[in-house]
Amino acid sequence: MSRRYRVRHLLVIAALLFCAAWTWAQRVEKKVAAAVKRVDEVAARGPFNPAWESLERAQVPEWYLDAKFGIFIHWGVYSVPAFGSEWYPRQMYKKDTAEYKRHVATYGPQSKFGYKDFIPRFTADNFDAKHWAGLFRKAGARYVVPVAEHHDGFPMYDCSFTDWSAAKVGPKRDIVGELAAAVRGEGLHFGASTHRAEHWWFFDQGMLFDSDVKDPGNLGLYGPARSQELAEKQNEPPDKAFLDDWLARTAEIVDKYRPELLWFDWWIEQPAFQPYLQKFAAFYYNRGAEWGSGAAINYKLETFPQRAAVLDLERGQLASIRPLFWQTDTAISKNSWGYVQPQDYKTVDSIVDDLVDIVSKNGCLLLNIGPRPDGTIPEEEENILLEVGRWLEVNGESIYGTRPWRVFGEGPTRVSEGMFTDTKRAAFTGEDIRFTVKGGTLYAIVLAWPENRKLVVRSLAKGAAVVGSVSLLGYNGRLEGKQTTRGLEVRLPDEKPCDHAFALKITDWAFAWPSAPPPDCPFGPSTDISGIAFTGRHAEYTGADTWYPSWASDGKLYSPFTDGTVGPISVSSGGKSAATGHAVIEGDDPLSLKVAPIGTWPGSPEPYEGRYPCGSLVHNGVWYYATYALKNAGYGLNWPILGPCPGFYVSKDFGKTWTNPALSCAPGKALFPEPKKLGGPVKFGAPHFVDFGKNLEHSPDGKAYLVGHGAVEADLEDRVANLSWITGDQVYLCRVRPSPETINDAAQYEYFGGRDEKGKAVWTSDFFRVKPLLEWDNNMGCVTITYNAPLKRFLMCVTDGTNTVWKFNSYVLEAAEITGPWRLVAYLKDFGEQAYFVNFPSKFIGGDGRTLWLCYAANFTNGWLGTNLRSDPPGSRYAMCLQEVRLLGK
Repeated sequence: MSRRYRVRHLLVIAALLFCAAWTWAQRVEKKVAAAVKRVDEVAARGPFNPAWESLERAQVPEWYLDAKFGIFIHWGVYSVPAFGSEWYPRQMYKKDTAEYKRHVATYGPQSKFGYKDFIPRFTADNFDAKHWAGLFRKAGARYVVPVAEHHDGFPMYDCSFTDWSAAKVGPKRDIVGELAAAVRGEGLHFGASTHRAEHWWFFDQGMLFDSDVKDPGNLGLYGPARSQELAEKQNEPPDKAFLDDWLARTAEIVDKYRPELLWFDWWIEQPAFQPYLQKFAAFYYNRGAEWGSGAAINYKLETFPQRAAVLDLERGQLASIRPLFWQTDTAISKNSWGYVQPQDYKTVDSIVDDLVDIVSKNGCLLLNIGPRPDGTIPEEEENILLEVGRWLEVNGESIYGTRPWRVFGEGPTRVSEGMFTDTKRAAFTGEDIRFTVKGGTLYAIVLAWPENRKLVVRSLAKGAAVVGSVSLLGYNGRLEGKQTTRGLEVRLPDEKPCDHAFALKITDWAFAWPSAPPPDCPFGPSTDISGIAFTGRHAEYTGADTWYPSWASDGKLYSPFTDGTVGPISVSSGGKSAATGHAVIEGDDPLSLKVAPIGTWPGSPEPYEGRYPCGSLVHNGVWYYATYALKNAGYGLNWPILGPCPGFYVSKDFGKTWTNPALSCAPGKALFPEPKKLGGPVKFGAPHFVDFGKNLEHSPDGKAYLVGHGAVEADLEDRVANLSWITGDQVYLCRVRPSPETINDAAQYEYFGGRDEKGKAVWTSDFFRVKPLLEWDNNMGCVTITYNAPLKRFLMCVTDGTNTVWKFNSYVLEAAEITGPWRLVAYLKDFGEQAYFVNFPSKFIGGDGRTLWLCYAANFTNGWLGTNLRSDPPGSRYAMCLQEVRLLGK
């Protein structure tokens, strides 16, 4: 064959290859465009929209909150060289690195043997997805997250947008598909991770010298190979073609394998990805809604708003409880995520301790393994997983399905906070204890066996907690213990029930909220009720607030609500179109209630700007509920001015239809003759019905009593927003015989007018002779009263909302008569930490009167202002919250 003929022959082959590549690229481009169009369609149809405000309404699936422990899998072509780390494919092209030198010495120059040439050696001959899944189940994992595509651009699934995938070259198997089926076959949840974003620049070093990265024929694997430095300076950010391809690939993982969790690495934080992330998140969350299983996204750093996805810390932990659920991803190995030799493994003890510490702080642990290129998991890693599983067999009930207690733990050892800190802490000691709760059970997990078998749990000292029975998981004998001022002192058995950490199980317990009233508190301590203790049993319902349940004759509770969503109904308190919702609450167990919306009812706040619901009463089949007006004043606070009450809506069919009062929020047209001018002080701006039990069963005279907070003057010099929806100076009391005819007639009301010379309560029909029932300047906000029939005591809940947008203080008073004298039961500083609309529903008062449930909402500024207030006690959030409490006796 002549030289001219050979050249012509090679040119023909090159042309054919170019045409084939061009044709393939055109087909892929069309596929990508079709995939992007489908993402747009799904994202647009709801319930989630591609906007952060909408995406922040996504709820973390319950299975994820309960799972606590998952397996991460870094497996790919990078396991073949087994050197350095899973970043070998980048580092082998980066001069002056150990990987570069090792590669040239072992395989030759990168122009002759590049990363692509490892692919035939990535065989997965011994990969057995069922064996893997069985191992993960034995390890105690509840979810599994394989890497679907790492930075190297080699998908481990059957990707439609490239010929460089495990399904088409190398093992020629859909690894992710096989694993998804096997994992679900073991009853575990399946997730996936994608690290594709970093591929924009991952092979950029190969463009700087003679390597196979520069070969156009390898563009499908190595490209685009742009400069990381220029990209991060925003001089060469990802272009539309790359971003569309990223979106198409990520959506395909969702559609083909239905992962319940999708994990992203850090580089999606780049500005170019932001609109694509919102579009993808809406698509994925909408798909999760279609499946009925929900969906969760993991993000790093500040890529997503905090409530739009679940924060993930790489190889790191937190120093305290995070109100929002979070995750640590870390590896069994200290030096690599993928398979390398040698590996520097962590101890099982350190892994177990990290799991416990993370869970106690409202997190979960995603623990990584790195299989060999043939598909086997190294024996050391299998053994570590099995030992973790043995520990969870004994102690799993203290981990799975738990939630954080009000404090994460105690002890001398500090955990470094932030990413890449997983090997920096000292070993835990027998004084390091972590707490979790589940239902009515508290677990105290001790991270090392104490010397002399003597354990002291200082958080459970006498006076700070009530402790019932104490047992040790994995031990059937009886423990010796007592509660002292030092703490709960326990003598442990001679034999350990397990290796590593061990867990005390404490039932019939309660945490006594420390009562620390300010020095100027005008109320003396109660002689009958010495405090309030929280049992840890709690439930939360809906995504709305302002719940004041009234116990009707049909046995159901009825309540208004606002500013949120209950089922398909959403309402807002602001503007001319302000509306309130109303709902029925069915069930006798506070932990398993059914809250069903009935409807909404509009009510203009004009000339004010907002309108909240307040007093709610269902009596003899008629439902009355009031609203009150609110106003802003340019302080940057939350409704800092309390307006008047424009009367009661009335329904004779349990909320299906309503009648409006012939009243309004304007001065002179409200129910009570107040205020004198717009924005002026009021006494009964937000009246609440006293809860006398089912259908007013325990009213002393058949009348409905109402209590409200107010002020004689605004006294803004003392504090801004002194008289708001949640702040004030005094408490006032009135009563009326309820009927549709009387409820909106101020002439039918009687008001507490102080006491006569003999100390007897005086009632007056003259509004202008009303006297405060109680007074504490700058400390009396929203107020409710419930009659506790078994104790024959009235319980008053008052909230002082400080500046309306930060931590709130609540306190409980008690009295034998509704007119007093009132005495202090407990001052709950920072309760919630921002609890409000606090009340005791009479339906849930126990037979002895000592066990009852506190109803409230909490922490609204977390979603509104991003304040990240703690959920304290646990379960406190923006919802109808119910907490079981005990009234302590002297």
